[in-house]
Amino acid sequence: MGKEHLLVINAGDNFSGKGELAWKKAELIIKVNNLMGTDLIALGAKEYRVGAEKLSQLAKSSCAPFICANLKDHRQLDAPYFMPFLRFERGGRKILVVSVIDPAIGRYLKDDRLELTDPLAAVRRLQRTISHDVFILIANAQSAVIETWLKQLNGIDLAIMGRYIWLMGNKCKRLGPTMMVANNNRGKTMCYVDLDLDANGRVRIAKPVYWSLKKDTAPKDPLVAALVADYQDWEGRYHYDQRSQRLRQANADKPQSGRFYLGKDWCRRCHGAYIADWRQTRHARALDSLRRKKREFDPECLPCHVTGMNDKKAGGGFADAVITPQTANVQCEACHGPAGAHALGPEKNVVVDKVTEKTCRRCHNRETDPNFDYQRDLPKVNHSHIKR
Repeated sequence: MGKEHLLVINAGDNFSGKGELAWKKAELIIKVNNLMGTDLIALGAKEYRVGAEKLSQLAKSSCAPFICANLKDHRQLDAPYFMPFLRFERGGRKILVVSVIDPAIGRYLKDDRLELTDPLAAVRRLQRTISHDVFILIANAQSAVIETWLKQLNGIDLAIMGRYIWLMGNKCKRLGPTMMVANNNRGKTMCYVDLDLDANGRVRIAKPVYWSLKKDTAPKDPLVAALVADYQDWEGRYHYDQRSQRLRQANADKPQSGRFYLGKDWCRRCHGAYIADWRQTRHARALDSLRRKKREFDPECLPCHVTGMNDKKAGGGFADAVITPQTANVQCEACHGPAGAHALGPEKNVVVDKVTEKTCRRCHNRETDPNFDYQRDLPKVNHSHIKR
């Protein structure tokens, strides 16, 4: 398929956070989109956490324009902060693409000079003033909010839900004449939508096709792989340089409740059969899965591959593979809670935080593991076959 028939859309929520690490990752994502030939980037709520000024800098380095129709800049007589729309010629048709974001998530802006205005008014204004054959709306809002908007709008052919993550078995929805499709799952899936016109000139949209990006279906691009490798090398050096700071922080942290983590070797003293069973699970190799991808320092991934990290109510949680190796991987205490008090007085202090579906969903959620099924997957790790 030639470029004249293809439109590559990035629906937002690509990166978030502040600081040097988040900034480097954002730069990498923009460079990769440049190589992909992305036609536009619609901003989501997560992007605004980087800060408006940083976003402006990223926009200058991006080949794909940033768009948002309802973000206004008070310094420029309420002019749009980014381009409000883009119109493309594809297959001899004019395709108008507009992006809006829910004002309810404007708290991420953290900039008094910027304001999110009425998204419906912004859409209607562009519908009236910009000629088009096909109208695509990218909406960064909760799916229920988007449906409410669509019921008040006419003439929307395709709505891309920027904040709605694709879930197995719930890939698209038609609301009247509008086809609604979901954003990708953190780059793990992509969606392809075929648009055409029938004999009467009406827009015809085939059912969206989703596919997972795996090694066997999407081989690595050497240029992208080189960029990722450079970033991972930099990230490794960054975290190594931060090791002394993490050590000081680990020593300074005082648990608020007297709770503290011990690690599996303490548990093994009395619960050897359970530890032997645990060693056969993927939980026992959780950190290795990050190491293979050179993501073992990634703050977005690491807490769910170790034990007790970022737990402000308990001491001894994971800080670093060298500093706190005893809490590497997803051990007993990751699910059952810190066992320090239990080890001091087993009869008096019977661990354990009750494990429920909510426990698992802290990590196996719709964004990180959309195919997780609690009833199906729990027996893989719950030691139910061990005689008590």
